[in-house]
Amino acid sequence: MALPAIDAKCPNCGHEFRAVPKRSFLSFQKMRCPSCRKDVVYPLTKGYRIIYWAILALMLVAVVVNYTNGQPTYPGLLGFAALVALVEDARIRKATAVPSVS
Repeated sequence: MALPAIDAKCPNCGHEFRAVPKRSFLSFQKMRCPSCRKDVVYPLTKGYRIIYWAILALMLVAVVVNYTNGQPTYPGLLGFAALVALVEDARIRKATAVPSVS
């Protein structure tokens, strides 16, 4: 399914534009600023965020179950990738949040 066009603002030059994003590594929304030609990365969509949380939860359950059975294990590459994606998503969401006027 194609992503809908979104209104974006380039953090580099401040140019506001509307573009259809493409998926980057770890499924972030990525567009190119038409003014300065820099890549603009936007947060994960809700579906990918849920998938990454589910992967992280399953990896945590597997580690706890194996540890209680006396077999210490580690989350693996998929668990670390999900953690990195969620941390990066939180950082991008905070950077792109619209400040509220009170």
